This record gives sequence, C-alpha cells and structure tokens, in this order.
Amino acid sequence: MTFKIKHIATRFLLQSIFTILIIATLIFIMFYSGYKKKDTLLANSISEEIGSKIVLARLSLDKAFDLQKADPNFVENTNDVLVNQHKAIVDEIGDSLKSLTQINYLGRYFNKNQSIDSIQLKLNNYSLAFTKTLLSLKEKGNQTGGLIKIADAAINSVYNQLEMAPDNGLQAANFNAYTTAYMAEYSYSKLYQLINFCDEVLSPLYFYEEYDISALEMELTTLRNILNRIEQVDLRLMNKAENTGQIVDLELSYSALLIEFDRFKASVKEQTRKYNANWNWTFTLLAILLTTAYVIVMGRFSSIVRKSVRSLHKITIALAHGNIKDTVPEHGHYEFDAFNKDFKSLFALLNSRKAFIHHLLNEEFESDLEIKADNDEIGNALLKLKDKMMASKQEQIRYNEENTSRRYINEGLAKFAEIMRVNSHNTNLLADEFIKQMVKYMGALQGGLFLTNDDKTESLQLISAFAFDRKRYIQKTIKKGEGLVGTCAVEQKTINLTEIPENYVLIKSGLGDTPPNNLLLLPVRDEGVIVGVIELASLKVFNEIEIELAENIASTLASTIISSRTNLKTAQLLKKSQEQAAEMAEQEEEMRQNMEELKATQEESARREEEMQGLLDAIGKSFFVLEYEVSGKIMHANDRLTAFIEQSLDQILQRSHQEIFSESSQVSNELITNIAAQQQPLFITEELNWGSKKYMYKYNLSPVFASNGEVVKVLNLFNIDEVIQEG
Repeated sequence: MTFKIKHIATRFLLQSIFTILIIATLIFIMFYSGYKKKDTLLANSISEEIGSKIVLARLSLDKAFDLQKADPNFVENTNDVLVNQHKAIVDEIGDSLKSLTQINYLGRYFNKNQSIDSIQLKLNNYSLAFTKTLLSLKEKGNQTGGLIKIADAAINSVYNQLEMAPDNGLQAANFNAYTTAYMAEYSYSKLYQLINFCDEVLSPLYFYEEYDISALEMELTTLRNILNRIEQVDLRLMNKAENTGQIVDLELSYSALLIEFDRFKASVKEQTRKYNANWNWTFTLLAILLTTAYVIVMGRFSSIVRKSVRSLHKITIALAHGNIKDTVPEHGHYEFDAFNKDFKSLFALLNSRKAFIHHLLNEEFESDLEIKADNDEIGNALLKLKDKMMASKQEQIRYNEENTSRRYINEGLAKFAEIMRVNSHNTNLLADEFIKQMVKYMGALQGGLFLTNDDKTESLQLISAFAFDRKRYIQKTIKKGEGLVGTCAVEQKTINLTEIPENYVLIKSGLGDTPPNNLLLLPVRDEGVIVGVIELASLKVFNEIEIELAENIASTLASTIISSRTNLKTAQLLKKSQEQAAEMAEQEEEMRQNMEELKATQEESARREEEMQGLLDAIGKSFFVLEYEVSGKIMHANDRLTAFIEQSLDQILQRSHQEIFSESSQVSNELITNIAAQQQPLFITEELNWGSKKYMYKYNLSPVFASNGEVVKVLNLFNIDEVIQEG
C-alpha cells in the first residue's frame, strides 16, 4: 500500500498521535472495567445480606413459637416487640431489594425488577401471615383479657357448681382432671376432650331431682362458648386434619419466599459471572481490535479516501435539503461501497414511505408498509398514524350512523307523541291514527293494535288494523296466552320472528298473497301494567334501531291509554260522587231523625235499668242469694249471706252448698246439675243446725238462661228463719 504523504514528519506525527490515543484508550478501558466490576461485588454483598435477614425473619417466628410453648400468655409483653422487630427486618429487606434495582448490569439475562417485585410480594405475604399468627396467639393467651384468662375464670365457676352436685364430687374431679390436662399443654386434643366433657356432664345429674342444675347449665354454656372460641383460634392457627391454618400459611409463605430468593440469588451469581467474563473478553478484543486498527488505519490515509468522503458529503447535503432522489454514485472506493449501498437502501426506504403517506392522505388504508426492524421508529410511527386515521374514519362512520339513528328515533317519538296528544280523548281515534302511522313510519305493510278491556283484562280485542293505506275493520278477540299475541301479553316481552308460522298471516297486494319475512309483536305496557299488544308484519327485517323505537312508542302509548282511561274513570267517579252526595244528604236527614229516636230509646233504657237495679237491691236486702255453676260450685253470693255465715266471698267461691252449710243439706251438686238439665225451678224447705241454733231454710232454685236458650247457672233465692225450740 502506498502512502502519499509528502512529509515524513507529518506521517510520524500522525502515527505518534494515533499510538498515544490507542494507549490512552486501553488504559481508560482497563480502569472503566474495574469501575464496572465493583457493581458485581456490591450486588453479591447485598444478596448475601438479604439472605441473612430472611433467615433472621424466620428466627423471629421460631422465637415466637418457643415463647408460646413456654408461656401461652407471652404475647402480653412480647407481641409488640416481636411485631416491631419483624417489621424492622422486613423494611431492611425491602430497602436492600430497592438498592438492587439501582445496579444497572443486573437484568441483562433476566428481568430483575420482576424478580425483585416477586420477592417483595412473597415477603409481604410472609409478613402478613406472621402478623396474623401473632394476633391469633394474642387473642388466645393475653394475660389481662385473653380467651385463656376468661376460660380460667369460667372453669372455676363451673368447678364450684359441680362440687355442689349430689354425686360426691365425682364430676368435679373429672372436670378438674380435664382442665388440668388442657392447661398443662394447651393442645387441641386436650381442648377437644374438655369440650366433650362439658357437653356430656349434665346427663348424670338429671337423676337428682333435689339438685337445681340451672346455674350449672348457665356456667357450662358460658364456658362452652369460650372453649368454642379458643377452638376456633386453634383451628385458625393449625387444622391438622386438613393441614390448613395460619401456621401452615406462614410456613408455605416462608418456603415460597426462600425458594424465590434462592432462585434470584443464583441468577445474580450467574449474571455476575457472565458480566465479568464479558468484560474480560471485551477488554481483550478491544486491545486486539485497537492494535489491528492501528496497523490498518495508518495505511489508509490516501487521497482516494478524501474523494469518497466528498461524494458522501454531497449525498448528506442532498438529504439535509429534503432531496430524496437517488443521487448515490454507482461505484466508489471499495471502503465506501457499503455506505453507497446503505444510502441506496435509505433512498428506497424514504421513497416507499413517501408513497405510503400519499396513500394515507387519499384514505387508501389497504396499503401496507414494510418494517425491517423492531426499532424502526419512523415506520412504527407511520403504522400508528395509519391505525389512528382508520379508527378516526370508523369513528366518523359510527358517529354518522348514530346521528342518523338518533334522528330517526327522536323524529319518531315526536311524531307519535303529537298523535297521542291530539287523540288522547278518544281511544278508537287514537288507535286508528296510531296504527296507520306506525305501519308507515316503520316501513311495514300490515299492523294491528290489540287492547284489553277495563272490565275484562284476560282477553285482548283487535281495536284497529291497517294495510296498504286502508283500514281493515275486523272484530277479533284473543285470550291472554293464546297464540303469539296472547303470549306477548302474558310474557310482556317483545317477540321478533323472522320465521313466520305457516298461514299465520298473509300480506295482500294486487299481485296476490305473500307471507311476511318479519313479524314484530310489542307489549303495550307501563310499569308492569299490560294494556295491549302491537302486531306489525313486513317483507323487510326490522333492525335494532327500529325495534328500539317501536318499544319506546309502545311504552308511551300504554301510558297515554292508561291516562285516558284514568281520566274517563275520574269523570265517571266525579259524576257518581255528586249523585252519592245528594243521596247522602237525604240519608243524613233520615239519620238525624233516627238519632233522635235512639236518644229517646236510650233514655227509656236508662230509666228501666235504674228500676232494675233498685229491684235487685231490694231482692238482695230481702233474700239470701247464691249463684251456682251448672256443676254445683258456688260462683257468687250477696253480702247478706256472707255476713250471716261470717265468711268472705273468696272463702266460699268454688265450694259446694253442703261444704258451707251441712253435708246433710238437700242442696247437693247433683241436685243443682239436675235442675240445670231439667230446666225447671224447684222449691225446697229444710231444717239445719248452724252453730248452737237450728234454722229453717226455704230455697227457691231457678235455672238462668242465656240468649241462645242454654242454662248458664242456677240462682237460689232463699230465706233463713230461726226455729224456736220449746223448752
């Protein structure tokens, strides 16, 4: 190779400068490599530190279990300390994980952020499980208010009650054995035995009738509820039968954390090894490449290079001015052939994208653009522009369709609202005009309106039908549930059929009869009240917008019909109320006269009642009075009699006549029952001793009847005369 440098000093100077640059570059690379490798030491140190802290977090759990086994009430003083220590360890691990995210070389062969987030998630799960476990232990064993403390007080109360049981302390001794066994171990098996004993302890005590077990039952119920809560806490901590519980969750979360961290630690070590190896190879290759470049570059200083550079300079100037025509020379220096090819490819790429942009401007979205690399930002931006322009076009089309549909619905609602407003006073006129305009606006060929009758709501009558601008006067009644119309009325749902039953309906025209392609039945209802059905037949198939409009119109029609009928009923009720008001005025006058007569009757009744009361008072003063039940038991006596026998009324009630006066008295229970059965009065005279004297009793026994003719009691009006014995 020939060097065309005229001055040797110039060449020497250039070679010296290049040599110095190479040496300086090698030194820089060496120091830079050392600087980069310090991150690997830091990463390994942090990962080892995290591993130690994870083990420390596990030791906190072991410490909690050891303390719990030694003293079930430990959490009163140590729970908060353990929680705070554990939280501090978790925070330190989180800070260490966060520092790993700052090391740039990590993540080259695996997603470090995803792995760190996974470790952080499993660490949070373990911390949450740890906290839940300590809270459950605290709930069970707090010295001042925990379940075990409460259970201890309840156990003493039950023991005191059992000691009072009439079984010589047998159940108390058994109960003490079960409670002592549980308090010694606090195991679930001992707790289960104690619970079973509480459930069965009452059965032997029922044989002692003199022992009241209500207090024992209450104390056992209290203890049983507390033991159930302790059992729930134990099961929440560890259910050995199902291998579930907070402790199992805690062990699983710690295992998952440990596995995830071991996987991450192994990845860090492997990536550190690769990173160091890459830097060693890079340093060696750079040294070789720089040495080779030193030899090559020194021989490449020639005028032909300058010529090729000038040619490329012209091309870059053309690109800077926006000229993308192919101005690259066909041939150049062999060192610049690659540049020439790249520039040709660049010009071809720019021309293809120019054509793609023209297609986009003309909304020719079927054209495509070739992307040669994932990092082609301009090409990807053009494709995104195409997608946005297509989406905008589709959005505009959808917007136009929605506007058309909205205008169609709004105009239809306004049109039929006006029809219903004008004809709301007459249901028949409203039905005729409504179905006529409904058929026209919906583009149907036939239509019918079926309405219910106010009095007969179980059937629908065809009020109006329309076809080919002619009203068809048809009298047709359909019961609810009968046919499609009746089904629509019962289900109160729109029926849209595109497969019409054979011979269901035919569309008549000048060319003959044609079966429709679409049959639409709409319930005319408002707030669940069905007043009719609209039936439309068409050769075209109704779309969703037309069906939606028809449903809204049907709902509005139902409201109008209900309102019209309500107004009609209101007018009828007003007229009827006016007629009733006149009748009530006449009745009021008649009632006033009746009230005057009633007042006179009441005054007469009060007078007779006063006379009757006077008569009863006279009888009470003149006679002794006893009232018997039909069975013979005394149910009442007057004051004169109670004074004579010197006993209160309460003392003689529900006693027999013979118990009061004498067992030899003729007035027995059987006699009174017989008088009630015969329904005949009876007069009896007898002499009986009362104290030291003898008296003559003259009884007048009479049955007392109720309004239905049944004897309800027996009344005894009698006199008592003292018999004077001759001396």
